[in-house]
Amino acid sequence: MAHVKPSTVSSVKEVETLDLAEFSGAVGYIEGAIPQQAVHGCDMKDTNSPFLLRPKIVRVCTIVAMTVFLVGFTLAFVFAYFIGGPKSPPGNYSILNNYISDLGGHKFTPVPDLFDVVCIVTASLFGVVLTYANKVFAREIVEMPDITVTRRRILQAIRVLGFIGSIIGIAGLFCVGVFSEDRSTIGNVGHIHFAVSVITWVDLAIGSLGLGLLAVLGKVFIPKTLGVFMILGPLTSVVIFGIALILQEISLPPLEWVMLVAVLWWTFPVGWIVLKMTYQCEL
Repeated sequence: MAHVKPSTVSSVKEVETLDLAEFSGAVGYIEGAIPQQAVHGCDMKDTNSPFLLRPKIVRVCTIVAMTVFLVGFTLAFVFAYFIGGPKSPPGNYSILNNYISDLGGHKFTPVPDLFDVVCIVTASLFGVVLTYANKVFAREIVEMPDITVTRRRILQAIRVLGFIGSIIGIAGLFCVGVFSEDRSTIGNVGHIHFAVSVITWVDLAIGSLGLGLLAVLGKVFIPKTLGVFMILGPLTSVVIFGIALILQEISLPPLEWVMLVAVLWWTFPVGWIVLKMTYQCEL
């Protein structure tokens, strides 16, 4: 058996002790240096956020908003098509001849309040989702490496444009449910429903444009390919509808349904990404 000198054993123990101490110190340094964040700037231990912007609440709002819209809107369409109303016999309602808002009119459906409730609930809950997304955008811009102060300020300005446009559009959707086709006149003021509908479509397009630019120009949680569509899709559909409205030579209802598809094409993917993000926040 080989003989090991006591001095050698002592040296080995000192090295092991030193390595353990350095390792513990390194772990402590890493824990202090790395922010307690999940993907895309999500604060894992943020207990100071407003109640509605906490991950679990945002998760519930996202799930309920998307479920209410999909189920409620589908049922509203089914009732309008298969049952109809005084001005629309069964099987008559179609995307070629009817506006979306006809789903909230008693002349076209036996349950107009269903569509109104869908608009109000979806707008209320998705407003929370967009506000949470805006908070994440702001943090992501702050944490972007290797960009100039000017570029950072430009991205923040684009973020604000996208957020304000989206929130006003969501508020317009809320008002579409409140001032439906059956409640479009208050006192001597008429055409309220048309006005809030215009606000909804135009501002959602502006919001989509802003957030799409943010996705293309910066590194945020929205994929760049989706960002390109957000820049072009909703805005193009709104412009085409506006031209058709002025010329009065093209059927408008199908164009309004195209605007709806363009909005859903970006709001639902963004909602899905935010939903996944809320789970990552708690890992």
